[in-house]
Amino acid sequence: MVVLSTLALSVVAVTPMPGGERAALSTLDARRQDMARHGWVVSWSRASAWGGLIIRRATLRNVRISGVLDGKRVLYAAERLDISTDLLRSHRVSVAPEGAQAVALFARPSPGDAEGVLFAARITSDGAQLVLHRAASADGVGAAVTASNLALEIERSPVSSKLIAFGLRGLDARLAWGNANGGLAGDISVKRLNLPVALPGLGKQVDGLRVAASIGGNESSQVVLLHLARGTVGPVNMRLSGRLVRGLDWTGDFDLVGVGLAAAVRRAAAGGAASPALARVVSLLDRELADFQGSDATAPPVTVAAAGDGGRRAAPSESGESGALISVPLRLRGGMWMLGAVPLADLSAAFDATPPH
Repeated sequence: MVVLSTLALSVVAVTPMPGGERAALSTLDARRQDMARHGWVVSWSRASAWGGLIIRRATLRNVRISGVLDGKRVLYAAERLDISTDLLRSHRVSVAPEGAQAVALFARPSPGDAEGVLFAARITSDGAQLVLHRAASADGVGAAVTASNLALEIERSPVSSKLIAFGLRGLDARLAWGNANGGLAGDISVKRLNLPVALPGLGKQVDGLRVAASIGGNESSQVVLLHLARGTVGPVNMRLSGRLVRGLDWTGDFDLVGVGLAAAVRRAAAGGAASPALARVVSLLDRELADFQGSDATAPPVTVAAAGDGGRRAAPSESGESGALISVPLRLRGGMWMLGAVPLADLSAAFDATPPH
């Protein structure tokens, strides 16, 4: 992203017409040579540029960008990139990809080993646009990413070597990084997210998703703050916040608040993914908590408006119950996720059930 922004922002330097096309292409080629001196290789099979005194556009086809970042080799490829600039707003550039895109990350497990693929993914989108902006008096760079529809197919990652596909509708993201803001910050909204697999009792669709997070600290002591994550998954409205701190090992402290958790467990039990005994206990606790909290206990304020849909409230629990407002502490210690003081792995037996006949 930073490399692409450097390339795109350089198009601002084009000169007025006539001869604007030649000037724009000459500027692109000069920026490519400058990036090559910094270890980044940028290439394209064909480039064209046009425009008037104020608005300029350049189209690059079969774009390839590669370089080394944090000891790992990065490769980005796109069938076509349309770059637009406005000389009246010289620190703002719009980039619209057309066709397929791909990104890959290569690393060596240890010195002397052969280079292997650490991460590889394909991206296709409709109505996608990346707007980059840079403050004239600061090193910080900001970006806004929007897309009507976006499909992300992860072919390989540190988590899995199997194909994992995500689908997004109504993507709206705001990102900022660099010295001006001391790290990386983002606020991302998605009207609908389709997960690669269905979660027991929840399904595979998330509505009204919003995530706001930031990364600070230094390389040896990074801090990841999850300011807010919220959305509707099946019968559950939930929100999550907390932080990860990197020391000798990652430690994490999160608070999960949700309504409809009992309905999700009942659905999981009906599908054979949870034991009927667990469903009965959770339902009993849910009723007791709801009675204790009173009739004012409602779902967290999760609305599709978080994803820019005019304020329509997210769907309530499928069971028609509001349920109890439940707060769950999640902790990461020594590489193990825990529910309070109980390791999550110890709770897996409760979800060991035989599907009903």
